[in-house]
Amino acid sequence: MSGRGSHGGPTPGAAGGRGRETRFDVTAAGLIGVIYLTEAVIGILLLAVNPDYPQVELHAKVLYTGLALSIYFAAKSVGQPLGGWLADRIEPHAILMAGLLLNLPVIVLMERIKEIWFYLGAWAAFGLTLAVVWPTVYAIVGERFRPSVQGRLLALVSMGQIAGTVTGVGIGSVLVDHVSYLAAFVVATVIEAASLLVAVAIVRGGGQRQSAGALGAAQAPFGWRQWASVLTPDAVLLILVIMLLSMAVAMLTPDIGPYRDRILHMNASTFALLLAPPAALAAALLVPSGYLADRAGRNRPLAVGIVIFAASIFLLSFTRSPLVASFFACGAAVGYVLCLPALSASLIDLSKSGNRGLLTGISTAIQAIGGVIGPPIGAKLIDSFGALSPFRGAAAIMAVTFVVALVYIGRTRDLYRRRVAEAVTVSTRDLRQ
Repeated sequence: MSGRGSHGGPTPGAAGGRGRETRFDVTAAGLIGVIYLTEAVIGILLLAVNPDYPQVELHAKVLYTGLALSIYFAAKSVGQPLGGWLADRIEPHAILMAGLLLNLPVIVLMERIKEIWFYLGAWAAFGLTLAVVWPTVYAIVGERFRPSVQGRLLALVSMGQIAGTVTGVGIGSVLVDHVSYLAAFVVATVIEAASLLVAVAIVRGGGQRQSAGALGAAQAPFGWRQWASVLTPDAVLLILVIMLLSMAVAMLTPDIGPYRDRILHMNASTFALLLAPPAALAAALLVPSGYLADRAGRNRPLAVGIVIFAASIFLLSFTRSPLVASFFACGAAVGYVLCLPALSASLIDLSKSGNRGLLTGISTAIQAIGGVIGPPIGAKLIDSFGALSPFRGAAAIMAVTFVVALVYIGRTRDLYRRRVAEAVTVSTRDLRQ
């Protein structure tokens, strides 16, 4: 396999699996719905129930709240490559439905059995069963839809993720504070059942797949050979960009309180108002950035987004003015939102019909590593150098990210055009048949 294996001409596995749809259909709406509902369930249980449930209901130490989080993320990191690998060998729609179905009894038993060790084990099962969602969604998008619409669709999927998390945290917090933990678990179960119903009734699979024989190496037995075919140099570079971006963002999370209190001298409610403009701007630009990734290609929005994000967070470290900070935060939001659809669509462009799920699973698992190691680095910087230092540290990480992204862009400058051409060729061939 050459170093530029992802630059070769269209192969049966690559072209044959390309999506046929040139516009959104009910499956697109169903995928957005599944993501929205499953993220709402995660928001209820992980961010509203778990913070105090072990202490209040299980009479356990605060330690177990953090342990439950660690177990969940560890299980998800293991489960995502596995779920992606299964989605490459079995219809991804079937894997998606199986994961959502198996998750239902986990939620019920998590509330019913009041033992701390079972509670921790339930979080492992919860992470494993939901780990299949993102790899299967990416696999269906890659199989069913043309590259020219994937950026917009993945932007809408990201919007569904954000909206679902916000909805879940809001509903869960109200239920925990004013009703009961049981009510929160019941609502989470109902929402999970609704997600399963959407997956069964609305979502359809990725369309036609070639036979295993036609796919050849893409359907090789699982082992080092397949890992090598999936983790091409281009894929490794893209995954590294994704992980570093996740790490830079995560480095800033411990600094919310110190930056607000020590630098801006604001209370929590006023600081929340300060964050409203960048949050609104990010929501408004997410779909347009996906459209840009579909029209201008993936690499230009990615490069511009990294530069804008890096410059904005670096400049944030030099201001103590709330208005100026809000302006630079808006810049950071624009840069970050430009990157998201471009990265997601690039991941699909790099994949083939027989390894799309595995590549997505590996990427999401490694991305989670950046999210795990970022906060302690940010906290250490605050303790050692003050509340402005995480911004400078994150900017330094983004400088490295930009260098890696430039190498990736140089290697894949024609990738998107070739994927569009492959999709047109397949559609033309299907019409003739």
